[in-house]
Amino acid sequence: MLSIIICEDDWRQRQTIETYVKNYIMMESLDMELVFSTGNPLEVLEFVKSKPQMIGLYFFDVDLQHEMSGLTLAAEIRKYDDLGKIVFVTTHGELSYLTFTYKIEAMD
Repeated sequence: MLSIIICEDDWRQRQTIETYVKNYIMMESLDMELVFSTGNPLEVLEFVKSKPQMIGLYFFDVDLQHEMSGLTLAAEIRKYDDLGKIVFVTTHGELSYLTFTYKIEAMD
């Protein structure tokens, strides 16, 4: 089963992403589960560290209004889940080049 993790600081947008993900999983009968959703990147790191065998599909905002950006979070996640897939959900398209700088291997 693929585990889905969301980190978005705006609770309305986080709720919207959660709804989209849950509906898509249900409609397509996918072997996936939304296992964690928060606005705090440190909570995501702790969760991932506590699940060493987990392979995740991550949906991160780039600008988390936290000392740790979504890009920094993604770079940290790579230390614990090198097979996971990272998707940035953001209105800051101009920052997409930074995924190459951080060597995150992010999806669109």
